[in-house]
Amino acid sequence: MRQYSANLVVLALLASFGLLAQTSHRQPDPKPPRRPNDTFDQLEKQQKESPKEQAAQQAAARQQRSANLAELKRELPRLIELAQELENGLNVTDLETALPADLEPQAKELEQVARQIHKHTRNL
Repeated sequence: MRQYSANLVVLALLASFGLLAQTSHRQPDPKPPRRPNDTFDQLEKQQKESPKEQAAQQAAARQQRSANLAELKRELPRLIELAQELENGLNVTDLETALPADLEPQAKELEQVARQIHKHTRNL
């Protein structure tokens, strides 16, 4: 009886180990799922739209682009001015003795304007 129960325990352990060791043999899908913003979907959508809708979208895109360009034209001189102020402040100050406290806010403002310009250029 004891031998029988020992065999039964060993059999149960081997069966459980065998079940855990099995892996799925399912093959991955050969075609990945399409993204909703797929280029071909956008082209098909454009073909289905009426010419009036296309013209309205193009006009809105042109208007957004011109607004971005106007914003760039406004911010670029400010960026140049801030960079020159920072450069003049660094040239006047002896950095070996002390670091002026007013340079840090100038540098942060310069970085902020540069980030806005970068954001506007991405949307062109």
